[in-house]
Amino acid sequence: MFKKYTRGQEIVITVLSVLTVITLVVCSVWGKNNDGFYAQIEEAKPSIDSVVPMDSFSEGVKYQDRYKQKGKECFRFELNSITKEELMKFPGIANGRASAIVGYRERLGGYYSMEQLLEIKCMNDTLVEKMKMWGWVSSDSIEKIDVKTANVGRMKFHPYINFYQAKSIDSARWVCRKRCWSFEVDSCRRVFTEEEWKKVRVYLK
Repeated sequence: MFKKYTRGQEIVITVLSVLTVITLVVCSVWGKNNDGFYAQIEEAKPSIDSVVPMDSFSEGVKYQDRYKQKGKECFRFELNSITKEELMKFPGIANGRASAIVGYRERLGGYYSMEQLLEIKCMNDTLVEKMKMWGWVSSDSIEKIDVKTANVGRMKFHPYINFYQAKSIDSARWVCRKRCWSFEVDSCRRVFTEEEWKKVRVYLK
């Protein structure tokens, strides 16, 4: 036999049933778009920050609309040959950063590592990591300082050599000439700390 409900229980059950139907109708309408199709959550588009370059770039890469609209895109580049105008097309790099990257490259004589970009004040870890995924460095084009002939002004222009270090090299070079000793790149080593020497050695010849 069926269980009999009181009048109050019947009212509660009826109200709950009506609410359930209303909820289903609202969800059904809410889930439709203007064309009458059920709206579905699109799969998140891959962020430019997380895209890893493919081994073959002949297939191309799909970029987010916001970058296309701004004329921005990720592309393969060589850090020591890319121009300021080309850099400005890369996501996250505007005129100021592009100028800083090119200007620092001129002072260095060329980059030997993408990590050196972090030495520029306006650069950050996120942007450099993104650039590392798409760029590479050719150290063949690095312009080196000839420690036998370069003057103090030329040496201290380099970011890794300050005025006092340049003067010390010049003084040591003068002493070697007076005593007819040979002056080589390694003769400059005592002027720098171990960490400084690892960085500056690449730029001396």
